[in-house]
Amino acid sequence: MNSAGRPDFLSYQQDFITWLTALDERNAWDCAVAALLKDDCVYRLSAYQGSYLGRVTKNLSETLFEPCEKIFGKDEVFRVLASFFKLHPPSTDSLTDAALALPSFIRAQQVRPEVLLFADLVEVSLIRWRLLTGDDPSEKRLDVAAPLSNVFLLSTAHYIHPTGHHDLGRTWQVSTGAEAMLPNADVWQEILAEKVGVILAKTSPTMLSVVSVPPALVSFVTALIEGHSVEDAIEALDDKQYSSLPFLLNEFLSKIASLGMLKDT
Repeated sequence: MNSAGRPDFLSYQQDFITWLTALDERNAWDCAVAALLKDDCVYRLSAYQGSYLGRVTKNLSETLFEPCEKIFGKDEVFRVLASFFKLHPPSTDSLTDAALALPSFIRAQQVRPEVLLFADLVEVSLIRWRLLTGDDPSEKRLDVAAPLSNVFLLSTAHYIHPTGHHDLGRTWQVSTGAEAMLPNADVWQEILAEKVGVILAKTSPTMLSVVSVPPALVSFVTALIEGHSVEDAIEALDDKQYSSLPFLLNEFLSKIASLGMLKDT
């Protein structure tokens, strides 16, 4: 109250925003500003809170997590986001940052294959967004004549290893495809057939590439992510006797080089 005995307007605003963003299950009468409203208007506080939750989930679902909608459907993405924000109300300056703990939240629910896939796809979506909205790459691009000891992965690169038995590369391909339908049984079988991670890198101000990492090259990619040169990463390969390893390695290096994911010092 101010000196004139009227509610302080700034305090009223702060109390209302606190209530609006709390997203909890309290009765509207528990809101600090409820006493300032007519009895027949208090119900609106719950309506405002519900509307805010709807806008938050809709905004993120249709932008940041649109790939998840392609795989799991709009209703399921809405449900998961609403459940998360009711327990973890947004408090960061950026709404996208408010969802950073979402993968861990999903994985803590249960370990069914589709749940782990959902969590991993959310993580890929978050990293993709962070890369696209982050600094543009400014490193020296690869000179084809550079020795492998001087060739490194771009610093913008990230590797996501699956937490379940699923193919993140095939999942991303489906989730960013032109078709708006959920994957059919055959696609699900393809997605769950193999454990494959992906590497993401921002290669230009407007380009982000996602590449599947063959299981035999996980130790190679891990070494690259840790900052080792291509030459040293080859030495880190777990099984150099793997019959098709030379082919896989050459194909993978050609792929990431063509996409601009490599640099030389």
